Amino acid sequence: MHSSTSCTARALPHAGTTPTAATGSSSWRSYQLKVREEFPNSVFFASRLVFEDEHWWNRWLHSQTPLAIQRVLNTHGVEVVILPVTLHYGKPPEQVPGSALSH
Repeated sequence: MHSSTSCTARALPHAGTTPTAATGSSSWRSYQLKVREEFPNSVFFASRLVFEDEHWWNRWLHSQTPLAIQRVLNTHGVEVVILPVTLHYGKPPEQVPGSALSH
């Protein structure tokens, strides 16, 4: 069940957004702090890309934004959970561990 559907079914307040990195971290911060004012017990989620074949440039290019957001928001007492998202490129879905198509 989608999280907003689950919250609606339980009459829980919820809000969601998907800003992009191009939005800029200052507008992210101000938006998230506004959401926090409206929902004081909210928790924010971000994702960190994890590559199957990790290289130093992958970490440098793709892993810093969620950590920067977490660091800034934590100074304001805002909880941020960073979830790893593993990218398996070049493999058919049935060969990816944990895929719905793998057996």
